[in-house]
Formats: sequence, structure tokens, C-alpha cells
Amino acid sequence: MINQICSHSLALEPLIVEFNDEFLCVVTIGGDREPCPDNRVFAFRSKDYGKTWSGGVMIYTNERACYANSMNVIDEKIYVSMIVHDGDFWDMKCVTIVSEDGYNWAESDIFSRLYDWTLIRPMTILKDGTILIPYHSYPIKGNERVCLQGVMIREANKDFRNIECFSLSQPEGWRSMSKETIDGTLGWIWTEPSIVELSGGELVMLMRWDNTGWLWKSVSKDKGLTWSYPEKTSIPNSTCKAQAINCGDKIALINVPNNKEIVEEGVFYAKRWPLEVWVSDDDMASWSEKIRVTYFPGEFHYPNGYYKDGKLCFVIEHNRHTVLFLTYDLK
Repeated sequence: MINQICSHSLALEPLIVEFNDEFLCVVTIGGDREPCPDNRVFAFRSKDYGKTWSGGVMIYTNERACYANSMNVIDEKIYVSMIVHDGDFWDMKCVTIVSEDGYNWAESDIFSRLYDWTLIRPMTILKDGTILIPYHSYPIKGNERVCLQGVMIREANKDFRNIECFSLSQPEGWRSMSKETIDGTLGWIWTEPSIVELSGGELVMLMRWDNTGWLWKSVSKDKGLTWSYPEKTSIPNSTCKAQAINCGDKIALINVPNNKEIVEEGVFYAKRWPLEVWVSDDDMASWSEKIRVTYFPGEFHYPNGYYKDGKLCFVIEHNRHTVLFLTYDLK
């Protein structure tokens, strides 16, 4: 199933959860570019399993520009994390808002210890109940600038990949699990990490690495306490966020596996098309299915989704103007 959620002059990085028998999709919309002073965060709802969607309602009313990058449900509360800025990625701050019903929102200090310039990513719940939340952060103050494509990060060799972990058996608070320093000079700017748990308990974090044409991975054998230095996978990537999702005894990967222009022409990005879902039955050693999800033209950016009752549900940008909701049955 493919249905449209919204269309706007700009619609960026949709996020989806299922909460209180509704689908809730959060989207950054407004203006004609990213970043822009008109960027705002809106919520859209569906009460019929994604067939139809409500109009958008702004959920963060601060007058400053904002860009949402994760939405996680923890202890029956929804947490939406975003970067708030002046409209041009200056004076940055990582802000998280929380809601107990999906309609009323307030600021939360749950991630207040993180750097101002932090992008939090979707969580993974391990088999033992531990929640892992990956994020990439830049150790700079809010009034310092991260230039488009991270030029300043490359020049300064800033370290910017951390892991934050919370166990449901330890509700007193979050604790940092590890901190990795990666040389940013080779274009490692937006890692956009995604974590899955393998059948034997190992964790794999898949990451974007601009201008390489491939996804990269880091492995943890101690529930996220330590991680291996990233190595290149054989999974093509167009220089865009991908998401790996545990689906029972399978792992699904939502990705745009096109690296033709990067590999052959040395360009920074490849065309973000076509959109595919890959399915693995053996801990990503191989892929038993490679499903092309879309056949209509256009580029697909920033998937976000989850697995439940045999179905993979996710949202994605189409041409940075339209947000689509998709489901796929995993037999």
C-alpha cells in the first residue's frame, strides 16, 4: 500500500509511530529550502491504518525554525527530538518535546546533557528490553556554525558519534554507553546511524558515509558498550539515510541502493532512486529478497518506519515535497 500523507513546498524527513490506535507522522514543512526560517514541525494522523490522513497541526510553537529528526515511544510517552535554529543553522540547540496523548506537547530535558548540535535517531529495543538510541553530535556551542555538508567539521576533525542507552529496568535515567571519535576529513559528516540486533546478540550499526557510495557498519559485542571501527559494507548507497529494522527472525533494510554516479563519476551524491526494501534471513550475511518498492519517477529521501504483526510500515519523502506512507507484508 502506498498513500500520500501531505504535500507542501517543502516536506522533510517524516517520522512515524503507532500510538493509541492511531498512526502519528511528524514532518518538517514550510519554506522552500533547508534550512529556512519558515521550517516548522507538524503532526499528521491516521485512524484507518494509513489510508487517509488528517491535516497538519504544528506541535512546537517556538518562533524559531526547527527540524525534527527522531520520534520514539518510551514508557507510553512520545518523544520528538529536533534541532532548533535561527533559520540558517546558526545558534543551534537540540530540543526534545514529549506528549502522553499525541496531542499536547511540552519540552523535556531527557537529552539535555547532549551537545547543542545533536541529531538523535530512531531507537532500537533489544531482546532483553534495553533501548539503544543512536545519534550523531558535534562538540560545538549553539552559536557556532556547521556549514552545509559539514565543511567546518571536516576542517576541525571534530568527533561526532555517540551512543546513548537506557534500560527499561533502570528508569532513573539515561546513561552514555560509548563515545566514538571518527576522523571527519574524509567526508564523514552525517552518519545517520541505524542499529539492529543479530540473532546471536551482536549489534550492527549501519551508517551513511558521504561520497563513498556504500553503507558502513560498526559492530558491538557487549550490548553497545564498545564498538568496532567502521568498515565498508557491500550495500550500495546514494548518500542518504537508510534504516535497518528487526522484523522477527528477519532484518529489513530500507535504502536507495544506487551509487552509480558516485562510483563512476566521483560526484558527492547519486540520484536517490529507486527505493528498495532488502530482506535478510541470515543476519545480513546475504539478502533473500530485494524488493523494488516504487516504479514512478522522482527521488526518495529519509525513510523511517517500524515492524509489527508481519508488516513493515514506513514513511518517506518524495522529491522533498510529498510524504508517502507505505506498508509491505513480510511473509
